[in-house]
Parts: sequence; structure tokens; C-alpha cells
Amino acid sequence: MKTILLLMDFSETAKHAASYLSSIADQMGIERIVIYHSYTNPRPDMIMVTDVLGPTSSGKYALYSGALHGLNRIKAQLEAGLRKGIIIDVLADDRPVLKAVEEITENQKIDLVVLGICGNDSKGVNRVGRIPANLIKRHKFPLLIVPSLATIAPVKALMLACDLKDILHRLPDAQLKSIVKSFHATLHIVHVDHGENVEEANQRSEQAALHQLLDEVEPEFHYLRNKDVIAGLFDFSDQHQIDLMMAVPKQRGFLETLFHESATRKLALKATKPLLILHRNN
Repeated sequence: MKTILLLMDFSETAKHAASYLSSIADQMGIERIVIYHSYTNPRPDMIMVTDVLGPTSSGKYALYSGALHGLNRIKAQLEAGLRKGIIIDVLADDRPVLKAVEEITENQKIDLVVLGICGNDSKGVNRVGRIPANLIKRHKFPLLIVPSLATIAPVKALMLACDLKDILHRLPDAQLKSIVKSFHATLHIVHVDHGENVEEANQRSEQAALHQLLDEVEPEFHYLRNKDVIAGLFDFSDQHQIDLMMAVPKQRGFLETLFHESATRKLALKATKPLLILHRNN
């Protein structure tokens, strides 16, 4: 993941996501970061990232000029914490966010999109707006979601939330192995059984094939039982001090709820750790 697209709306949440990205840049071997801001008119379906817009004023040029000024400040802050040689570009325009992300990722060969989700009450409960939910559901590229409560620290332990059914057809195994190697992290592959027998799941042929496919990164496999899949994943994450959670979407079945807006809010409700959504492109 050499080229990163960082979505920026100038909120504290987005700035926190930028700081988190800076903290793992060396581990990931990042070579280029594109910081993007949309100053599109504030309609409900176009609100950027955390439902907090950047500075506004009359006139398209004033919006563009203000956006560039803000982006260059973020760029300077990132440069101060990054190793020399990482290229940082800034980009601002009035495209709807979803359209812009789709076009930028295609035209500039983006490997990963990064955005933040915010806490909005005294208990730190996160709020997930339409943009993150739609990015998860509609687009086929890796997406790193950084909660405002995420600790800024190197990644030492990774967790892949994994449904054994049809996993070999969905798993971007080359990308996953590259991530594990770049972080030099321990990989925990977690299957949460929410109804079927764990012993039967262990006998599936796909399980043995998955072991063989990922053998070179020496993953640890875990089979859990919990009627609430999301709660089971969070419990495991806390117990094993996971730094970064990962998931591979599918249209139906296990983890299906992660990719609906209402349940994405449920996932993010108590999330304090970043979530990396992976997709297989072929």
C-alpha cells in the first residue's frame, strides 16, 4: 500500500486520522499521500466524513482558496512527523465525496483510503455518517476507518474477522500477506460461530486450505462462539490487545451487518481501534 488517499474535512476526527496514518506510515512503507477535501454545497447526502464541514464562505474561489490553505497546514503537520521522501499532495474541489473518491482512486492508483469516524457524546460513542457507510458498501478498494478514540501507536497485532464459508473466493490473500509482513505483526484469524457447531466448522475443507494459503505469515487461528458476532470480535480484540482489526465483506451471511448503515453504527458504537476493510479485485 504505497499510495494513500486521506479524506480531510478539518474536523478533529479527521486530523486524528491523519495523525494515526502518520504513526504507521513507516510500517506500511507509504511513498505518497494525497489529502483530499470536498467543499461541495452542504446537502445531507454529500456531507464529508464526520458530518462536520470545513470552513465555508461565499464564492467558489474563496471556498477553493480556503480549502487549499487548510490542506497545506495539514500537509505541513504531516511532513513534520514523517520520514523524508514521502510525497504529500493536496487536492480540493467541489465534487460530491463519493464520486471524487471513486475517480481519484482510479485515476491516481490509490492503494488505500483513510477516513475518521467521530465520538459525539460524553461517553465517547462514535457517530458514523453516510459517507463512511456508503464507502464501505459501494466501493471496491481497501478502506481504513479510524475512530476518534483510536490509540496512536505502532501496529503489533492484527485481527482478521473471517467467515470460513467461501473465504477462499473472497480473501485478497496476497494483499493480506503483504500487510502482515510490512507491519511485522502477529496475525490472528478469528471465526465467530453464531449458531452452527464450532466442531463442524473446524472440519471444513476451506479451513485446511486457508491454513495452507496463509502459512508463510504464521497466523494464529481462533474459533469462538458468541450469538452476537460483533460483541465476540470486540471481546477478542480487547483480550488479545489487537491494534488493527480487518474484515473482508460479502453480500450475505457472516459480517453482513457490518455493511449496512444502521449496523455499521452498531459496529462503530464502541470501536476504539481502527478497522481495515479489504476487497478482492479479481
